[in-house]
Amino acid sequence: MFNNVMLVEDDDVTMMLCKINIRKTNFAQNLICCDNGLDAITYLKHESEKPENERNIPDLILLDINMPVMNGWDFLEEFQKNLISYFSKTSIKILTSSIDPRDIEKSKSFSTVNEFISKPLNRDILISLLEKNQ
Repeated sequence: MFNNVMLVEDDDVTMMLCKINIRKTNFAQNLICCDNGLDAITYLKHESEKPENERNIPDLILLDINMPVMNGWDFLEEFQKNLISYFSKTSIKILTSSIDPRDIEKSKSFSTVNEFISKPLNRDILISLLEKNQ
C-alpha cells in the first residue's frame, strides 16, 4: 500500500471511478485529488514550504495529460524545474486516454515519468503497481 497518492484528473467520472478502485484495492492510505496541473503544483509548492518532517509527500502521482488550466506536460515541466529536489522519491505515472505514440515518446523525455498507463484505471492495473512497488 502506498502512503500518499496524488491523482491529477479533470474528469469527474474518471476521478470517481479511480477513487472507488483505489479504495477497493487498498492502494493508498491517503488520496490527494487535484482537478488540474496547476492545483497539483500549488499543493506541492505548499508542501515544499513546510518543515521536512511535516510534508505530506506523495509516493506516487497519477497524472492525466489533457486538462484545462495546466495540462500534464506543463505540470511535468514545472515539477522538474522547481520541485524535483523536494519530491525526488515521488514516482510519476501518466494516466491517460491518449493512444498517440507521440505522447508515449514525449513522456519518455521526462526523467520523472516512469510509466505510461492507459485509462481506465482498474483493479488489475492497481495491483500491478502495488506489486512493482514492493
